[in-house]
Amino acid sequence: MRRNSNLRWWYWLFVFGATALAVGICEILNVPQKWEDIIASTVILFTTVAVVLKRFWQYGAFWGGLSGFLVLHLIAANVILASMPIGSSGIPGLVMMGVTYVEALLIGGLLRKFMGPARQAEAEGKG
Repeated sequence: MRRNSNLRWWYWLFVFGATALAVGICEILNVPQKWEDIIASTVILFTTVAVVLKRFWQYGAFWGGLSGFLVLHLIAANVILASMPIGSSGIPGLVMMGVTYVEALLIGGLLRKFMGPARQAEAEGKG
């Protein structure tokens, strides 16, 4: 059990490290704040969903589904931010956090459902 909890620690370190790297790159490239917020939110969202659903990493369908949701997310984010007035600072932080949480639950739930009961049982070692 100790080894399993240690692995979880490394996965969450990956989520935070990927987010810090994304924010750092945005700062170096001087990306506008509203885009930096969306980039950080996107990295947090998709790395978290991937870590939580680690047991499905072996399936191409999982990665295809996650990629499809990423494309939809990026299109929606682009449309939303492009429609905001020039000079606006972007989406308020609390609203973005709430949307990110809901989006994570939706994407994670749909990916789990999409993978099907047979693959879920196999990934959990029951099949």
